[in-house]
Amino acid sequence: MRHCVALVLLVLLAACAEENSPPDSPTATVPGEEHDSSIEAEGEDSETSPPEGRSGDIAESGVDVEDTSDGEIDESSEETNTSEEEQERTTWPYADSYAAGVHLIEEPIETPSGRILNWMIWYPVAPGDTEGLEPYNYLSLLEGTAFKEAPVASGGPWPLLVFSHGNQGIKEQSYFFTEHLAKMGFVVASPDHQWNTALDYDSDQTPLIALERPADVSAVIDRILDPLPSDPEWLAGAIMEDRIAVAGHSFGGYTTMMAGGTHAVIPQELLDDCEVDPGDFYCSLVGELGTDPIDLGDARIGAGIAMAPAGYALFGDEGLAQHDIPTLVIGGTLDDTTTMEGDIIPIYEGIPGPKALLTVEGGDHFTFSDLCSIPGIDSLTEFGDFAYFCGPDNPLPHAVVHPFVNTLSTAFLRVWLMGEEDEDGILTPGWAKDAHPSLTLETQEETP
Repeated sequence: MRHCVALVLLVLLAACAEENSPPDSPTATVPGEEHDSSIEAEGEDSETSPPEGRSGDIAESGVDVEDTSDGEIDESSEETNTSEEEQERTTWPYADSYAAGVHLIEEPIETPSGRILNWMIWYPVAPGDTEGLEPYNYLSLLEGTAFKEAPVASGGPWPLLVFSHGNQGIKEQSYFFTEHLAKMGFVVASPDHQWNTALDYDSDQTPLIALERPADVSAVIDRILDPLPSDPEWLAGAIMEDRIAVAGHSFGGYTTMMAGGTHAVIPQELLDDCEVDPGDFYCSLVGELGTDPIDLGDARIGAGIAMAPAGYALFGDEGLAQHDIPTLVIGGTLDDTTTMEGDIIPIYEGIPGPKALLTVEGGDHFTFSDLCSIPGIDSLTEFGDFAYFCGPDNPLPHAVVHPFVNTLSTAFLRVWLMGEEDEDGILTPGWAKDAHPSLTLETQEETP
C-alpha cells in the first residue's frame, strides 16, 4: 500500500497543484519510479476485509460531549463567572472560544541548505469576525472549518506549534488537528517538506531528507519569529517565543522526535543486519547519516506530539535517552507501518519523562490524518486497506478518534508547554477509558 498513498494523493492533488502553490515557488516534478521502502513505508496491499487480528465492533462512547457549532469538543469545564485573574489572562484561553483562520503564505521558506518549503498557518480568529466568510476548501476537495485570511483575534501573543506531515504527505494532511489547535489559541505552521510530498516525492532524496526534516522545523520557527514584509502583518511579535511545540505524523513523528532532542544513533544491531542485507532501506540511511551520533534538536521547542512515529531503528535506546522535551506518543494497534511493537512502544519506553502514551485499539496508520475525508477513497478497492479503513465497515472511523486525539493533545500542551493544571483530569487513564473504549492512556511525569 505504500506507493498507493502517493498515487491516490497525486491523482487528487495534481489538478489542485497550481492553486495551492505559491506563485514564485519552483515547479515540482514527480519522479516516475515506484516508491521503495522508506521511513514511513506503508504496509503491503491487502484485501478489503478486516485485517487479521481485528477485534469486534467497538461501542460508541458513553461520555457526553457537547456538540458545538463547528464540530469541536467543548473541553472547558470552567464556570461562566471567572476570577479577575482568569479574566486578565488573555495570552492563553481556557476554552476553545475562537474560530480558526488559515493563510497560505505566498513567499516560501528557504532553509540554510537551500531547500524551498511552501507553508501555511492556522491561527485564532474571533467568532464574530467570520460573518460572511466561507469555510476554506483544502485542495478544492475538503471543506474544513477554518476561514481563509480571516483577521487574527486580539489577545496575543500566542503559543506556536509546527506540524510535520508524513512521508509523501502534504502540509494540509491533518487539518482536523491543526484547525483545532488554532481554535484553542495556537498559531500552527505546517510546511511541505521538499522532495517528500505527494507532488514532488523523490526516493533518492530520502536519506538526505531524514537529516533535513528537523532542520525544516527550525527554519519554520526562524521565519515565524522573524517574518518577511510580505508575510501577514500580524505575525510580527505574535508568538510566545518560550512556548513552542512540534507535532507530526509518521515520518513527521520521526521529525518530532529528532527536533525534540532525540539523537540518531545507529544501533549495532542495525549495523550487523546491514552486513547481511545491505539493500535494506535503513542501511541506505546509515551511508548518509554515518555512525556518529547526530543531534538536530532545537532548544526553542518545549513539547512534542508524535503520532505513529517512525525511526526506532535509527534511534535505539541510546539516542532516545537524549530526548529532552515532554512528549505525547500516539499509536494504533492495527498500524502495520509503524507498529506498536516495532516503533511506538520502544520509542515511548526509551524517552525520559514527562511523557504519555495514547494507544488507539483498532486505530491504523492513517487514523491520525484526514485521508479518509477524500471523497470516494473508500470505493478504491484496488488500494487495499483504504477501502476498509475509510469505508462503512470500519467500526472505528477516523473521525470518531479525532476529537479525542485533539482533546488529549490540547491537555498535554496545556500542562507541559503552558504550565497549566490538568483541572479536568484529562491526562489520566480513567478519563481515556471513560471517553471511549478504544483508548488507553499511560503517563509518566518523571523518569525513575
